[in-house]
Amino acid sequence: MTILIPGKLFEDESDTKSGDKPGLYIQSQAHAVHVRLPPTSIGVQLGETLEIMSCGHFRATRHAVKGSSNPNTGRASLALFLQPSLGTTLPQLYSLAADESLRQRWRPTYGEFQEATFAAFL
Repeated sequence: MTILIPGKLFEDESDTKSGDKPGLYIQSQAHAVHVRLPPTSIGVQLGETLEIMSCGHFRATRHAVKGSSNPNTGRASLALFLQPSLGTTLPQLYSLAADESLRQRWRPTYGEFQEATFAAFL
């Protein structure tokens, strides 16, 4: 899981194109949705390890972070990642995994799964 505090934009974003808001986006069934957390809130994002460990009962949040198209705008955010120890045994991935990539990266321990994930995305 990832615990998120609301992001903060700095400087001028007046040149930012309409609909091109910087920040966190989550994938709904139809399209990407910009997430704007209220200033006094926190967000909780579910990850692939929780999806594996729950045998698919919880689904990982598909997401991306966009920067501003304005070079004079900066963004600050803070995320706290909660994850199992590297030696934690992961259950056999359920046969109807949400995506092929997740099925291919599954490994018997969290550390091996993490290494396979880094290798797949780097």
